[in-house]
Amino acid sequence: FKAIRDMCLLYAENKKTPEVFQNVLGKDLDVVEKELNEMAQAWVDNIHATGRASAVELVKLSQAVKDNPAEPVARMRLADAYLASGQPKKALGEGQQVLSRDENQSDALAAMGTIKLMIDKNKTAAKSWFEKALASNPAQFRANYHLGMMAKNSARYTTAKHYLEAARAAYP
Repeated sequence: FKAIRDMCLLYAENKKTPEVFQNVLGKDLDVVEKELNEMAQAWVDNIHATGRASAVELVKLSQAVKDNPAEPVARMRLADAYLASGQPKKALGEGQQVLSRDENQSDALAAMGTIKLMIDKNKTAAKSWFEKALASNPAQFRANYHLGMMAKNSARYTTAKHYLEAARAAYP
């Protein structure tokens, strides 16, 4: 909490974000961002490797949401963990919570498409959610990927190539 307090004080002095991170954390903003991305990628890699989120990850993510219920990133990570654990109805609840606060949150919109595919195999509804996600953020990875795969499976290869290239460009 001391670091958060120190950051707030520096922002109150009209310091810029890179300077605040350097002063408080002793690291450049780029380094902090890289470390956070590596942590998130390690989490995603673990889910992909095991095919599901571990109980420990679900507990940690649930606690993060409990600690800050308005934070969309934590909720969407929890939703992804629920999806990876085969609990799409719980993921649906998290996605709905995010969308109740921001109806244009592209990660939540794309997750809703994935959830529709998992719960009731409704490709039309899923496609609608993915398109809404892309309207909000054309570089949304999950929406581009799923629309690309849906187009490929329907033998619309030119369309599939477009979406899959966009997904590849968006993948960190």
